[in-house]
Amino acid sequence: MTDSVAVEPRVTEVIGEADATVPKRSGRRRPSAAVASSLALMLSAVGSGLLTFAFWAIIARTHGPAVVGRASAEVSAITFLAGVGSLNMINVFARFLPQAGDRARRLVLISYAAALTAGLIVAVVFLATPWSKQLVVGGTPGRFAFAVLVVCVSVFMIQDGGLVGFGKALWVPVENITVGLGRLAALPVLALVGSAFGAVCAWAGATVVAVLVINALIVWRLSIAHRDVPANLPRTTSLVKFIAVESVTTAVGSSLFAFLPAIVEHVKGSAVTGYFYLPWLIATTVSLLLMGVLISMVRELAASPTGTAAVVRGQLRLIGIVLGGVLAVCCIDPGLLMDILGANFGRQSGTLLRWVGLSVPGTAVALLFWSFCLLDQRPWPIFAMNVSNAVLVIAGVIWLGRHSPISDIGELYCCVQWAIAAVALFPLLRRLRRSLNHQVGPC
Repeated sequence: MTDSVAVEPRVTEVIGEADATVPKRSGRRRPSAAVASSLALMLSAVGSGLLTFAFWAIIARTHGPAVVGRASAEVSAITFLAGVGSLNMINVFARFLPQAGDRARRLVLISYAAALTAGLIVAVVFLATPWSKQLVVGGTPGRFAFAVLVVCVSVFMIQDGGLVGFGKALWVPVENITVGLGRLAALPVLALVGSAFGAVCAWAGATVVAVLVINALIVWRLSIAHRDVPANLPRTTSLVKFIAVESVTTAVGSSLFAFLPAIVEHVKGSAVTGYFYLPWLIATTVSLLLMGVLISMVRELAASPTGTAAVVRGQLRLIGIVLGGVLAVCCIDPGLLMDILGANFGRQSGTLLRWVGLSVPGTAVALLFWSFCLLDQRPWPIFAMNVSNAVLVIAGVIWLGRHSPISDIGELYCCVQWAIAAVALFPLLRRLRRSLNHQVGPC
């Protein structure tokens, strides 16, 4: 947890130089900008999460949990592989685009080319494995569509980082809520094309359109808006090292959040995965909520570090609000929320959702630690944390086997989150104390 990639110039020098090129803002406006960005990303996570929940809820009520499990397993595989292909550029963009200046367009184009190439490679490799025959539906057309979707979703994942990095976080909820509405509007495809393959097609269509529209904006407009501002990026070799470690970290992290439903489908079958997927979707949405708050903090402090204490305090208040809301929804009567999906969902999924809610404070501590390591350009602690998280949860799910209730997966996940939070707590408290005292330094 103490190693780091040697990224030059050091964070104090990088941030100090960035402050010279970014327009000065008063101490009041800076936390307001971070809060506004956070609220936009929170709205995006909640709006997109609710619409996605509604999408799968309609499928559950009309076609049953087995179709949800089958389709969501393929969507999870697409999302996992796209996460690997994205090379974690969403965090890289949010962290370094504020300092990219006249090199912004070059950074964006090179990053997109790398993500497209990586996404295509991992899709082709996965399709060559026996597991693809179990997960990919729709025959030969479905396999071709699978590869295209991995590439598109790789870009879809990083474009929000581009909007945040260019200071356009307010556009993110518009994009993601529109995509969610587009998926609901495409649900008639489910009846026309067939059960699981139709669900995947309905999920995919709006994503492809969003990639074409948003990235035309990022590449052709936003990336050239700062062409007269000198860049203050680290040296190319150091930046590539940082991105390489972050990319591996993302692949490991994606294996948990994105690919876990596919693993559950392999271990327990499609019907059980249908009951598992919707509470897990809520867990993913909550993590996105917290990450939205924290990536906004990283972006603001990377752009200009003065006023650090005010920004950090504002983000901590938002995290507290998220924690209170999630604990109330997930822990008071989780079965009631699941009952709207069908007669058996409350009984099958309610306890799992309660464990998801109880895990959230531990997740918040770990993500807060992650945000400071990202700001300080220290990827190795993040890597260690993600490896521990993924290995413990995935190995635990496989060890639990086919016959254990899905609530055991929730209990396992909750225990792992709190164990990682306990390890990260003391270095996090030291880093928080430095931030609140306006000192810049590593975790």
